[in-house]
Amino acid sequence: RFATLSKFLPFLPVFGGGKSLFQPVFAGDIGRAIETLSRTDDQAILSETRNLVIQAGGPDVLTYREMMELILKTTGRWRPIVSLPFAAGTLQGAVLEKLPENILTVTRSQVEQLKMDSVVTDPTKIPSAHGEKYTTLEAFVKCYGKDGQKDLRRLETVLPTYL
Repeated sequence: RFATLSKFLPFLPVFGGGKSLFQPVFAGDIGRAIETLSRTDDQAILSETRNLVIQAGGPDVLTYREMMELILKTTGRWRPIVSLPFAAGTLQGAVLEKLPENILTVTRSQVEQLKMDSVVTDPTKIPSAHGEKYTTLEAFVKCYGKDGQKDLRRLETVLPTYL
């Protein structure tokens, strides 16, 4: 979506200084985890993954601004990245979310979410309320992935295939 915006906007907007952190994950890596978890004939995996919560995040952590920079670099475009206050995004969302969805649509909920980081939490710092265990997708794939598939795909190798 941001690559498309960079085709016709004279700048790329980021809200709140573009400081929010993101940890994008390749859908194929999540698919590998699901495939592993679906091996119901492997009692070791069934036993070890019972009550396991897997936080899905890729190996790269970037700010909102860094993601825009990477998109521009990958597409070979240059645009200034302009920070807009969250209030401007909230106002934009209040108007645009009532109209038919288009490339400029942003919702107030999306702007609100940009006020928080979207990264995995250190599993050792999450209290267990009901006996669940926590891990990261990266740790899960390293432990249970098939030989030759124990690393998550990095953003700079995946992004060019999508833009």
